[in-house]
Amino acid sequence: MLIGVKIKMIREAFDLTQEQLGKELHLTRQTISSWENGKSYPGITDILSISNKYNVSLDELMKEDIELIGHFEAIDHSLNKQKILYAIAYVANVLFLAVYILANYMYVLPIYKVTALIMGMIALFVLFSTVQQPVNLYTNKWALIAIIIVLISQ
Repeated sequence: MLIGVKIKMIREAFDLTQEQLGKELHLTRQTISSWENGKSYPGITDILSISNKYNVSLDELMKEDIELIGHFEAIDHSLNKQKILYAIAYVANVLFLAVYILANYMYVLPIYKVTALIMGMIALFVLFSTVQQPVNLYTNKWALIAIIIVLISQ
């Protein structure tokens, strides 16, 4: 049985409308409707909220829903790929910064400068084209420090 059908059964067992359930979960009626019709899936926090509020075990809600499990596995796989991509781009940017900082204190062949610049630009493009949540520079002090160093060293 799909999780949307189970959510509908829980909602009906507690004599709630989609609107009422949505208000209790701080969601819209359309969100509840899309879950019940199988158009989208609830997030894990929503599933936990339903489990806690209506005394339904997570096992009962999620068990045997192959599509839901596949959905969460796809999200997990996507996040793992993104973490690897970020790590590679981060290392490329660190190398780019290192070459340009060293160039201020010692002679660096122009080919290394150009290579570092290209690597840095590609890494920045990859980071900004795949980022799902923008980086808040005020809370990410290391990013802010790195940007300031690059600007000062030019």
